[in-house]
Amino acid sequence: MLNITTKHRTIFFGSSAASALILEDLLHAPDIEVVAVVTQPPKDHAHAHQRITRVAQLATEHNIALFTPHKLQEITSTLTELEPEIGVLFAYGKILPDETLNLFPKGIVNIHPSLLPRHRGPAPLENTILTGDSQAGTTIMLITSEMDAGPILAQSSFSVDSSLSKQQLWDQLIAESRSLLLPTLRDYIAGAISPQPQDPGITPTYSKLLKKTDGDIDPEAVGAAELIRIVRAYAGWPGVRLPVSLRGKILPLTLHEVRQISSDKADAAQLSCQNKQLILHLKDGSVEILRAQLPNKATVSGQDICNAGPIELA
Repeated sequence: MLNITTKHRTIFFGSSAASALILEDLLHAPDIEVVAVVTQPPKDHAHAHQRITRVAQLATEHNIALFTPHKLQEITSTLTELEPEIGVLFAYGKILPDETLNLFPKGIVNIHPSLLPRHRGPAPLENTILTGDSQAGTTIMLITSEMDAGPILAQSSFSVDSSLSKQQLWDQLIAESRSLLLPTLRDYIAGAISPQPQDPGITPTYSKLLKKTDGDIDPEAVGAAELIRIVRAYAGWPGVRLPVSLRGKILPLTLHEVRQISSDKADAAQLSCQNKQLILHLKDGSVEILRAQLPNKATVSGQDICNAGPIELA
C-alpha cells in the first residue's frame, strides 16, 4: 500500500486514443495530481466526432485545466504558474521546445513503444514489423532536445513472431507501457532509480513519419517476405496498394492479407488467377493475395477478385 505524503504535480501531454488510456491511469493514481492536460488542437478538416480528442474529453470530465495550443510557446507562462514537478508524455504529436522541457524540475517522462535506441522516431510500431524484429518492447525515458535520444528509466521486452498482427502488437505494447509507467514514475521521483544513457553499443535505428504514398508498392522492387511485412506493418494506415488492370481499367488494389506460397524466382513481376487463387509472382517468390479491396468496394477474398474479371499488373 502506498504511503502518500504528497501528490506530485504533473502535466500530461498526449493526443491519441492510446494517450487517453495513459491519462486514465494517472488520474486514478492516488499519489499523482494531474494539474493540466496539453493535447493537439481540433483539426478543422476532421469530422465532428473527431474534432476533440479523447484526452481533451477526459480533462474536461475531471475539471482539469486543458490546453490545445498550436505552439507550446503560447502557454509557457501559464504552465510555469502551475508549478509542475514532472511531465508525462505519450503520443502528443509535436516536438517539445527547450523552454517547455525546462519548466519541469524532474523533466518530462516519455513512453516510446520500442526498445531504444532501436526505432527512434514517429513510427516505431511499423518499423518493428518492417525489420522483422523477434523482440519488441517499450521504453520509459526522459525527453531531451534530441529526438528519442534521452536517458532511459526502464524497459520491458517480449518475443514477437510473424503471426502477430499489427493491432495485436500495438495492444501488447500499450499493456506493457501501462504496467511499467507508474512504478517507474514513482521510483524515479523517489530517487530509487537513475536515468541511464542509451546503450552506446547499439547503433540507433530510425523510423520515418509515414505518408499515404508509402503504401504504393512497386512489384518489380519488392520481395515476397518483404511484402508480407509491409502489409502487416501498414495495415489500417497507410495501407498497401498494388497497381492493377481490371477489365482494361487501371485501379489500385488494396492488399489486406497475403501469404507466401513459393520461393521460386520470377523474371518479372506478374499477377494472375490460378485455380481460383490470386497469385502475385515476385523476384524472389510468390504470394497468394487472400484478402483485398478494390476502390469503393468491400474487402473480399482473392477468389472474389478473380471472379470480377481478367486482372493483371498495370
